Amino acid sequence: MASFLPFAPPKYRYAEISTEFSRCQILTHSFLLFMFNEKQIALDAVIMKLTARVNQRRGRARLAPFG
Repeated sequence: MASFLPFAPPKYRYAEISTEFSRCQILTHSFLLFMFNEKQIALDAVIMKLTARVNQRRGRARLAPFG
């Protein structure tokens, strides 16, 4: 329901963003594990870069207080 309400309280929007990001991260991680099975150190570096990039684009939405 919250996805249809652009004026929903921030806590709903942040929860959606967070869930979407987690889904994206899990899929990306699985794909990279498949591609670079023996290169765990490189994989971790790539994941950290992707995470930082997403957090930078999002701004401080994830850290903002609910309500």
